[in-house]
Formats: sequence, structure tokens, C-alpha cells
Amino acid sequence: MAGAPPALAPPASPARSCLDLLHPVEANGVSLGMSEAAVARLRGRGWHFDTFIGGGVRLMFIRDTGVDTMDALGADLRRPVAQATA
Repeated sequence: MAGAPPALAPPASPARSCLDLLHPVEANGVSLGMSEAAVARLRGRGWHFDTFIGGGVRLMFIRDTGVDTMDALGADLRRPVAQATA
């Protein structure tokens, strides 16, 4: 994702195929395609987000979202993706 914070940059591995950018990044929102298992794992770790029919999720960020929060989300996004390919 061009211009994405490093924490949200897609992993350079086979796991990338389990986490797909569905639409261009606009303002404070990111739409991603991910498996139901990955969605359940993220929700189990306390993240809240909207889901779409067919496995898409929408992540929305507020203007003052901190780097620590983005790093934590990036780590949790990688964890479900990596587990989905194991």
C-alpha cells in the first residue's frame, strides 16, 4: 500500500494472499479482504470494525490515532494472516 504507515504495509510473504486491499485507501479508512478466521482472531484481541458480505472489513481511524495503536494493529493483522497460512 503506497503511503501506508509501516505497521500496515502488507507483509512480503505468502501470507499476503490472505489479506487483500479491496479498495484504494481513502482518508482515514482501509478496506481489506480477510478470512473469517482472521476476523475472529482480530475481534478476539479486542479490535472493533465493520464487516462486509464476502469477507471484507473496514478499518476506520481517527485523526489522533497514535503510532503505538497502529503498531499494535499491524502486529495483530500479521498474526492472523500468518496463522491462516500455517
